[in-house]
Amino acid sequence: MSPAQKIARVTELTRTVQQLALADVRRRHPTASAREQSLRLASRWLEPELMRKAFGWNVDEAGF
Repeated sequence: MSPAQKIARVTELTRTVQQLALADVRRRHPTASAREQSLRLASRWLEPELMRKAFGWNVDEAGF
């Protein structure tokens, strides 16, 4: 497999993981707005302190 093919494969797998995580957020929080869904998704990858500073999202109170 060429380096370009490897990068394409990793990119594809990363997108799949993100889609699965978003599906889980939607399942757990069916009435959440699109913004809330995005914040919950981001909170799975970003540190809680960064979520608070950048987005005003308190992971300890709102959860993932």
